[in-house]
Parts: sequence; C-alpha cells; structure tokens
Amino acid sequence: MRTDTTDPTRASDATDGRDDYRRAVLTLRLVKLALGVLVSALTALRLLGVV
Repeated sequence: MRTDTTDPTRASDATDGRDDYRRAVLTLRLVKLALGVLVSALTALRLLGVV
C-alpha cells in the first residue's frame, strides 16, 4: 500500500514524526557527549591527584 504524499495532513504528520525522532536522537547524543566530558574531566582530576 502506498502513502499518498499529496495529502498535506499526512505529509505534516510524517514530518513531525521524523522531527521528533531526530530531536530525540540529538538529545541523546548531547547527553552522551556531556557524560563523556564529565568522565574525562573527573579522570584528569584523578590523575592529577586533585580528587
């Protein structure tokens, strides 16, 4: 079965779904990056004997 891409309401729903998915993926990637930076900073402090 084909999806009718000429129907603006269907196209809008599909776009919104993709946007939500991309936003969620971006958020997870940013959280992962922030945790990596935190772990790296703590490791560096530990190696320097500060913590």
